Amino acid sequence: IVKEREVGAKHQQLISGVSLISYWLANFVWDGAAFLLTAAASLAILCAFQIEAFSQSSHMLAISWSILLYGASVIPQTYLISFLFSRHTSAQMALIVLNLMLVFLVLASVALDSLGTTCEVSRSLTWL
Repeated sequence: IVKEREVGAKHQQLISGVSLISYWLANFVWDGAAFLLTAAASLAILCAFQIEAFSQSSHMLAISWSILLYGASVIPQTYLISFLFSRHTSAQMALIVLNLMLVFLVLASVALDSLGTTCEVSRSLTWL
């Protein structure tokens, strides 16, 4: 999205008659399809290794929903944050770092919550 703005591709498409809704919907569908392909590959890998914690049907359903909901939330978040940047390289690096930090905070919260003595720290991390 940032690179399209940077090189003027979005402007060219809008001048050519593409409506703004069509532009954003096409981007969302394309990014969603790319995410679904990656998610399907990840789920196939989990099934292929037959790890008991992941391969049970109820667990696999929960994991599938978690991955799909993550994709549905991170794509619009990325679009919104992209407006803060004028260079696509800096936008990509910032979004990678942001998403890695968010994943780290979730994993830290889960790890702290599983220990009895650090549950209070986990509850405070939940609000970050």
